[in-house]
Amino acid sequence: MKLRRSAATYVIKNTIRMEGWDRTVTTPKVLRAMKSLEKMGFVERVTGGNRIYGVMYEWRLP
Repeated sequence: MKLRRSAATYVIKNTIRMEGWDRTVTTPKVLRAMKSLEKMGFVERVTGGNRIYGVMYEWRLP
C-alpha cells in the first residue's frame, strides 16, 4: 500500500480491494475497523479540507 499523509475511508477500502487482500470488504466494515483502531491509538481521525461532503472521515497514523 502506498503511504499517504491521510486517506479517506473509501480510499482505504478501494486500496484493500485493489491489492487483493479482501475483495468483499465494504466501506462500513472499514469504518468500524478504523474506529476500533482509533480507540487503540493506532490511527487518528483528521479533518479533511473537503467542503462538498458533510461527513467524510480521513485517517492517518499518529
